[in-house]
Amino acid sequence: MKTAEQFREQAIKLNLHYWEHHTCAICGEPVGYYFFTCPNYEVIFDSGCGCSFGSNPRPSSWEDVAEFYNMQTSLDVINKMDEFWKWEETE
Repeated sequence: MKTAEQFREQAIKLNLHYWEHHTCAICGEPVGYYFFTCPNYEVIFDSGCGCSFGSNPRPSSWEDVAEFYNMQTSLDVINKMDEFWKWEETE
């Protein structure tokens, strides 16, 4: 299991600004998290299109990012996320 702090540190280390974790099943628009470096690497969830979650980006947290990652059960999904976050290369 990964912690919120691990995700935050990895985002800073890799200079990440967006993580698309899936696309909308209705229209195909990306859904994911934006990471803003100022003031303190804040997290914003963006549902993209608004078909199912509403259309306005909303404040989120590193805990939400970690929870989304940790709730996955599909090895294919986990492997894709690990590739994005480069866990194997930095652990």
